[in-house]
Amino acid sequence: MGQDECRYRVEVKVVDKSSGRALSDAFVVFRSERGRGPGKLTDKEGVAVFKGLCEGHYHLSITHFGCSPFDGFFLIRSDTSFTAMLSHSVIELPEVLITDNRRSLEEVRMKAIRTEIRERQQFKPIADIATSVPGVQVLRTGGNISKPIIRGMNAQRIAVLNHGMVQAGQQWGNDHAPEISAFIYDSILVVRGISPVHLPAGHLGGAMLAGKSSAFADSHWHGSYAAGFETNGRGHWQHLRLDKGFADAGGIRLDAAFKRSGDMHTPNYYMRNTGMQEWSAGLLWKKNFTPVWNTVLNVDFYRTEIGILRGAHIGNVEDLKEAMSREIPFFTRDEFSYHIDLPRQEVMHLTLSSKTKIHLRNQSEVQVDLGAQINDRKEFDFRRSGENDRPALSLYQWLAFGEVKYSKNFNQLGIQYSITDNTNLPGTGILPLIPDYLSHRASLYYSGQKKLWQKEVSWGLRYDRVYYQAFPIVRSIPLEVLEDVRYYGGFTLNSTINLIQRKNFRLDYEVQLTNRIPEINELFSFGLHQGVAGIEEGNSELRREKAFQQHVNSLVHIGKVTVRADAYGYLFGDFINLEPTGELRSTIRGAFPVFAYRQYDRSLVAGADAIAEYQITEQVGLEIKSAVLYAHHLSEQKPIAWMPANRAEAGFRIKLPEVQRVKSGEWRIHVLMVDRQRRIFENQDFMPPPPGYVLFHTGVDFSIPLKKNYIAVSILMENALNKRYRDFLNRWKYFSDETGINISVSLRYKF
Repeated sequence: MGQDECRYRVEVKVVDKSSGRALSDAFVVFRSERGRGPGKLTDKEGVAVFKGLCEGHYHLSITHFGCSPFDGFFLIRSDTSFTAMLSHSVIELPEVLITDNRRSLEEVRMKAIRTEIRERQQFKPIADIATSVPGVQVLRTGGNISKPIIRGMNAQRIAVLNHGMVQAGQQWGNDHAPEISAFIYDSILVVRGISPVHLPAGHLGGAMLAGKSSAFADSHWHGSYAAGFETNGRGHWQHLRLDKGFADAGGIRLDAAFKRSGDMHTPNYYMRNTGMQEWSAGLLWKKNFTPVWNTVLNVDFYRTEIGILRGAHIGNVEDLKEAMSREIPFFTRDEFSYHIDLPRQEVMHLTLSSKTKIHLRNQSEVQVDLGAQINDRKEFDFRRSGENDRPALSLYQWLAFGEVKYSKNFNQLGIQYSITDNTNLPGTGILPLIPDYLSHRASLYYSGQKKLWQKEVSWGLRYDRVYYQAFPIVRSIPLEVLEDVRYYGGFTLNSTINLIQRKNFRLDYEVQLTNRIPEINELFSFGLHQGVAGIEEGNSELRREKAFQQHVNSLVHIGKVTVRADAYGYLFGDFINLEPTGELRSTIRGAFPVFAYRQYDRSLVAGADAIAEYQITEQVGLEIKSAVLYAHHLSEQKPIAWMPANRAEAGFRIKLPEVQRVKSGEWRIHVLMVDRQRRIFENQDFMPPPPGYVLFHTGVDFSIPLKKNYIAVSILMENALNKRYRDFLNRWKYFSDETGINISVSLRYKF
C-alpha cells in the first residue's frame, strides 16, 4: 500500500455509558489485519486521536479500569470520528443517574459486581466476591468453602442460579459451596431483598446469578490470558479465554482455568490439610439465525478436590472438648504442604444449557430455556480398616430444567418445570447422610409494571407445585427403608412501588408474601457433614415456612456524593433454623458436635445496610459501607442463631500519576470492622462468640502498555497487619483462627 494512502485521521471519544462523563486514561488500540497498529491513552476530555492510518479493516479495543471492555471491527477509508460508550457493569444497571422512570423496577433491586472487582478477585469463591455488595456476607467452612448470606438470609433461602437454573447440589447442606468458577463467568449479579417471580420460589432472601456475556461476532481470534499467585497457601492459577466469530456458524467462546493452593496459614501456624485443586472449562456458542431469532448453547465443567482441616476431626469426646479450647489445633505441623490428605472432598459438576430468543412484533419476545446438570460428590474419611480410598459419602445428582416465557414491555408470563434425581451410590459401607429422592417442581408466574397515580408500580404472582418422593432409612434394628411421598403447593405475591422519583432522589417500597417448603436436607439429613465437622439431624415434621417481608430502598445523588440506604424486615411463621444442640457425640468416624433443624412459630429479622460514595477530588474517592441486623424468635424470646454481626467498612481509592510506562494506576486502602456477635445466648452455641476485629487491606492496580495491547496488573494485600482473629460465621471457628496476611498478584493480557 502506498504511503500516500496512509493519511486518514480517526478521533475516538470514550465516555461512561451511564453518566456521559468523559473517561480519561482509557487505553485505545487500533490493530490492522496484519497485526500492526497504534495504541493511545485518552486525554482529560476522553479523546484519543490517531493520524496516518491506512485504508483497511481494523480491530478496535478500548479498556478502562472499572469498565467492561469495548471491542469492534471497522473499515476505515476516510477521516472519521465516533464516541464509544463503556459501562461500569457487565450487566448495565444504573445506580447513580436517576433519570429513566420507565426502567424495570426489578433492575433496581439487582446489583452487578463491578468488572474490576470480579477480575481482581476471580481466584476466590463467588460468594467472597459478592461481599463487595452492601448487606452481603458469607457463611464459611474454612478458607475454600463459602456460601452467600444476604441480609441475614442464607442456605435454602438464597437462590444460586447458574445460567438461569438453580445450582444442583446446594440442597445437600451449608458445607457445599456453589460449584461455580469465577474464572469462566464474567457476570455475577446479586439480588437483595425481594426476588423477581421468575426466579425459583422459596428463595425469599435474595439470589446470586452467574452467567456469561455473548461471544464475539468478530471473525478474528480474540481472548485473554490471566495468571497469578498468592502467598497464603502458595496458591497459583491460570485462565485462558478465546473468542471467535464465524460468518455462517455464529460465535464461540472457550474457557479453561486451573487453580491450586496448599496449606493456608494463620498468623501463628499452618492449617494442616487445607489445600485445594480446581479445574474448570467452558464452551459458549451463539448464533443469530435471523435478525429476530438467536440461540445460545453453553457447556461448563467444574472439578475440585478440597482438603478438610485435620484438626477438626477428633477421635473422642474428651479430645473434642480440648480441641474447642486450644489456641493451636491438634495435628498442626510446622511445614507447608500441597498434599491433600484425609479427610477430603472430590466434586464434579457439569452444566448444559440453551437459550433461544425469538423477537416478535410490538416489542415482545418468546424465550425458551433448557438445561441439565450433573453433580457427583465423594467424601473420604479415615477408616480403621485402612480402606481410605473408599468414599464415606458418594452422592450423584442430576437435574433437568425447562422454561418458556413471553415478554412484552414490562410484562412477563412464564412456566417452569424441573426434575431432580438424587442417588447415593453403593459401596461406602456407611448409612447415607441424605436419602435417595426424586423431586418434581412445576411453576407458573406472571409479572407486570404500570404507571398508576403517577407512580411506577410493579407486581408479581407465582404458583409452585412440588412433589417429593424420598426413601429415608429408619435407624433401627433391623434397618428399614421407607417411602415418604409429599406434595406441596403455594403462592408468592409481591409488589414494588416507586414512591418518589426525582433527579437526585429515588425511594422505593417493596412488599412480598411467600412461603418456602422444607428442603430434603432439612427434613431427612442424618449423619456427619464432613466439611463442617458436625453431625446434622433433620426433622421430618417440619412445616412450610411462611414469610411477610417489607423493604424500603432509597438512593440519593447530590454533587460528588451518592448514598444508597435500605431498610428491611421479615416476619416469619414456622421459621426453620439449623442450631447447635449442645451435644458432643462419639461415632465410629470420630467425635463431633451435633446440630439439629428446629422450627419456631414466630420470628423477626430486621436490619439496614447502606453505602456512601464521595468523590473528594478527581484523584481521590471515599466509600463507606455498613450493615446492622436484628434477628429474634418472638415466640421463644431468644435470638436467632448463626446471624451476622454488625459491621462497617471504609475505603479510599487514589488515582496514581503516570510513572514512565505505568498507566491507569489506582491505590486502594480498605478497613473492615466487625463487631462481636452480641445477640446470642450462652447456651445457643458450643463456645462464646469470638471478639470483634478490625482488618486492613490495601491494593494497587495499574496497566503497562505494550505495542499492540496492555498488561493489567493487580496487587492485593489482605489482612495486612496479620491480625489474629476468629469469625463468628466460620464453621471452623471452634478449631482454628482465620488466615493471616495474604498477598496476591494477578496479571491479565487481552488480545
